[in-house]
Amino acid sequence: MDASIVPYPAAPDEPPSLSGWDTLLRTVLPATLRPGWKLDHLFACDLRAYEPSGSRDDVHVEWLRSVSDLHPNHERFMVGHTGRAVWLGWKHRLRRRYCELALGRMEDQIVHSTFVTQAGPGMRPYGPIMRPRTALVGPCFTAPAWRGKRIYPYVLSRVLLHLKRMGCAWALIHCHVDNVASERGIQQCAGWLYVGRFLLRRPPFGRHRIVGATLTHAEPTVFGSGGEQPQGTG
Repeated sequence: MDASIVPYPAAPDEPPSLSGWDTLLRTVLPATLRPGWKLDHLFACDLRAYEPSGSRDDVHVEWLRSVSDLHPNHERFMVGHTGRAVWLGWKHRLRRRYCELALGRMEDQIVHSTFVTQAGPGMRPYGPIMRPRTALVGPCFTAPAWRGKRIYPYVLSRVLLHLKRMGCAWALIHCHVDNVASERGIQQCAGWLYVGRFLLRRPPFGRHRIVGATLTHAEPTVFGSGGEQPQGTG
């Protein structure tokens, strides 16, 4: 593709090293405020052409769309793998109806969670490159004891079907370049196209912002959308 249409320098193969000042701040600031770099693989699904795989009898997907849907077992599972502070932030987004939560159950146990965001601050930092009617999928988590049963790709397939029925045109999902297990799970769910590699920078007390990009396929982004304005971040 023509790299000149992308207003970012090429993303490196490895995240840059932290400066001495940033390293010091990481030791004193809480996790949500620490400076840092993130290097992601980004994938997209054209929901207009998406055809889901068959359903499974052994995995049930439960949707939570507001805090009124939450029960104590939901809270225990989410706090157990996100931590209380991070979960409070996601509960706020549920309360504002910025996101939904898909929970995967197997043998009557909650074993997986996937967030689905269509509005609000959770659309950052990829909002500036999103085409209209794009949803962001993730973060996703499968309990360690239940990994290897293809629960993650199955829940993703149900999420994509849900978004298609909701009238979304595109879905995006990202994972850190070192997260081999997550990348494998994404690739096991039919419909995802590799978009490219993105470098993100988070300053102290700030939010991640795209500062570098190497695109393989631009069509799922505003750079290949024929002049459409980005969806934004709400």
